Amino acid sequence: MVLFRKRLSTKSFDILHHTYYWPLPDKLPVRARVTTIHDMIDDTILPNPRKSTLKRRSVRQADHVICVSEHTRKALLECYDIAPEKTSVVHLGKPIPPPLPYPCLSDVGATPYILYVGERGEYKNFGRLLKAYASSARIHRDFRLICFGGKPFSADERNSFSAQGLTSKQVQHFSGDDGMLHAHYRSASLFIYPSLYEGFGLPPLEAMSLGTPIACSNSSSIPEVVGSAGEYFDPTRTDSIVEAMESVLFSATRRQELIALGQERSGLFSWDKCAQETLAVYKTLV
Repeated sequence: MVLFRKRLSTKSFDILHHTYYWPLPDKLPVRARVTTIHDMIDDTILPNPRKSTLKRRSVRQADHVICVSEHTRKALLECYDIAPEKTSVVHLGKPIPPPLPYPCLSDVGATPYILYVGERGEYKNFGRLLKAYASSARIHRDFRLICFGGKPFSADERNSFSAQGLTSKQVQHFSGDDGMLHAHYRSASLFIYPSLYEGFGLPPLEAMSLGTPIACSNSSSIPEVVGSAGEYFDPTRTDSIVEAMESVLFSATRRQELIALGQERSGLFSWDKCAQETLAVYKTLV
């Protein structure tokens, strides 16, 4: 950050596209400023005054604000005093898979599994997913629940598993690099995304691009990304989560349909498209 500030003080630029997490002076040797808003979590469901203040300052300073989804743009307009014409939506691109071959999942075992990716706290809604998994005898009998990434299970989480009659063989945690993550996607019977809120939601896009059928929340930006390629559920209702999982896990026809729809849908999101649309914003400012 020190070198960045020094660079700004010694040379002028046409465009400064910066994050809102590091405050910058109002006056800088640039013709125009752009910032990208990835979500409005800090201003809505999990208020964080410090981050919200930094974000508001960055938005006020910007000549144009890019949002990663229409859902995020609408939330921004509702929360902040900003003209709609100063905002644009530029979707993110699907993750670029690491080179083949993917690692062998010899440590995962042969039992089919449902895959959950990422952190498990707060709005990620993992606790309700766990209740749904435990409440369906035929799901937890025939499928494990594998959590990839995030922190290892805490003592409280392990106690929760036991309290719901689940064993360490039924709910497991793995971690690793992108190659290992993508291998887990490709071997999963279902990718599950119960989040209550997302500014965009990269994991469903990643799953679709790798040929994994999806069951996901019908909330926030998730339908904007997934389109018709997911089995949707109400993330606040355990029975809705169970119904969605069962409708995919126990229907080969539905799984194949979702895989085909997902691969088609993921083709709409690329980093080339993201770059071109970002460049188009720049060209309106200089």
